[in-house]
Formats: sequence, C-alpha cells, structure tokens
Amino acid sequence: MSWNVFADLDLPKPDEEFLKVGLLRAIADIMRKSGLTQSELAGKAGLKQPEVSRIMSGRWSGFSTDRLARTAFRLGYLPMIDLKPMSAFQQNKAKKKASRKAA
Repeated sequence: MSWNVFADLDLPKPDEEFLKVGLLRAIADIMRKSGLTQSELAGKAGLKQPEVSRIMSGRWSGFSTDRLARTAFRLGYLPMIDLKPMSAFQQNKAKKKASRKAA
C-alpha cells in the first residue's frame, strides 16, 4: 500500500486525482464553515448550485484541479501547496503500523 490510494486502486492519473481531492476537501470545508446557502456559494464561486452540492458531497467528477483552484480564488482563498518528503510519510506509516502491532 502506498501513500496514494488512487495508485493503489490502479486508477488512471492517480497523482492528479490525489491533488484534486485535496483541493476539493479543503473547498468543501470552507463552504461548510461559511454559513452561506449553496445558492449563495454558487453565486460567489461562479458555479451552479448542483456543482456546489457535488463539491460538498465529495464528488469530484467534472472538476479539474485548475477549476477547483479558481473556485478557491473566487471564495477569497489562495490555494497553497505543502510539499512533504515521501520518505517522511513512509517512516510515519511504519511507526503507526508498529504501534498497532504492539497494542
């Protein structure tokens, strides 16, 4: 099992899907915390209400990473990328696995 569930499932373009879902989850969280209705969010984000509903439901079909980034900008957020070495992730995963075996 790798750091990317989309690669583990042998889906096409797993790295792109991984990035897209990260953006989608962040935007959905912003939308939920905004206190706005889906219609209000749609107007602010330049989307249709059903598209807002899809984002908030975690359905990323039909959204590119570029489109999600533009949505974040329109909502007043600057998408930032946080790069972490994959080796650090793998070490952390090994520690978790060891702690589960010890329990």
